[in-house]
Amino acid sequence: MTVLKFLSETSPFNVLPPEAQRDLAELGQVRSVTKGSRVYAEGEHAGLTYVVMAGQVQITRASSDGKPLTIEILKAGEMFGCVGCAAVGNYPCEAAAGSPAEILMFPMGHIRNLLEKNLAFGRALFYDMSRRMREAQSFRTLGAETVEKRIAGVLLWLAGKFGSDLPFTRQSIAEMANTTPESAIRTLIDFRRRGLIVTGWKRIAMRNSKALRELLEGVAA
Repeated sequence: MTVLKFLSETSPFNVLPPEAQRDLAELGQVRSVTKGSRVYAEGEHAGLTYVVMAGQVQITRASSDGKPLTIEILKAGEMFGCVGCAAVGNYPCEAAAGSPAEILMFPMGHIRNLLEKNLAFGRALFYDMSRRMREAQSFRTLGAETVEKRIAGVLLWLAGKFGSDLPFTRQSIAEMANTTPESAIRTLIDFRRRGLIVTGWKRIAMRNSKALRELLEGVAA
């Protein structure tokens, strides 16, 4: 897929006039990122805005004990590194490829110009960021729950973004749930035994999302 076609089909860029989309396509640069490679570091000057064209990008922040705390998992079509769109600043989190990924990069200043000149673009970006902020906040509220609830919440959150067949390892699930790999493995084995999921090589398939949600909401009651 060409950059121009990608922009024409992806919010918030699809609301821009055709000439603005063409200018942006010519300005953008595509970067291939291997799994685990850093896109930018926490605290780095925010000079670029990024969009995931293919693959996954993981947004993390260092916790008090130095371990990475997952903030978001981004899929194709999602924009990130937008902290400098409103004002000059630094990236508050780290971004790294969760899988081999294609990243589209734009100078932050150009995105700010688009926000100033195109109300529809600003509105679409605001809606996208607001939705993702709600999702991230809902995800982070799981931190005070039991391991079982955290794992269930992570699985449901991922399924909402990526569908019922999740390309994530047990180690990844443990990191997102902020628990040990051993605890995550025990919980996932229990979920599999109860027919809630099916596990495979670096994949987890959802089989009973309703029961997982009832487990999550029932314990919270």
